[in-house]
Amino acid sequence: MPKPEAPYTDDAIKVVDITDDLKKHHSKKYRRTKARPINRVILHHTAGGVTPGLRGPESTAEWCVNGRGWPGMPYHVYVPYTPMIDGDGRMIVWQTQDFDVRSYHTGGGQNKHGIGVVCQGLFVSPYCLKTLKRQPTDDPSEAQKTAIRHVWTWLSGLYGLSPDPSLSCHAWHGKPACPGRWLEDWVRRMRG
Repeated sequence: MPKPEAPYTDDAIKVVDITDDLKKHHSKKYRRTKARPINRVILHHTAGGVTPGLRGPESTAEWCVNGRGWPGMPYHVYVPYTPMIDGDGRMIVWQTQDFDVRSYHTGGGQNKHGIGVVCQGLFVSPYCLKTLKRQPTDDPSEAQKTAIRHVWTWLSGLYGLSPDPSLSCHAWHGKPACPGRWLEDWVRRMRG
């Protein structure tokens, strides 16, 4: 079984583990499963604003705990809209939940064996244009587009996954507006 926790680095990204720094519910806990078999990576968007720096994942975790009553951050990896850059020019991506945690990122049985990867932002989807109260961003940032490819390389290598059938998006599991048109199309292209 591979070591699930960050850090991970390659030529473009550095994954920093901030799981212990994020808000958690005072009494509720996600289920942990040692050696949890991972067979899926599911992409999401936060459907919110693009707060820079660590405030982005902190805000998401706070909303999930205070607004939804969840045990904590539901996503395992957080890709910021405008990433911080480390001293070697790599984009900082955050691990926001341990990989042995079965969180509430997708539902429909997907949480049992899936890792949730979220891109910060609200991205256009044909399903959400009529119902939105705020203006979405057309696509993820160029930095996110690069980072998400590298996150997939990291996770697929860690767990021996191939894009088809292991790469997916929330839209295919009951949430049609998530993660937006560009990310859903990217998953389709990756799967062939």
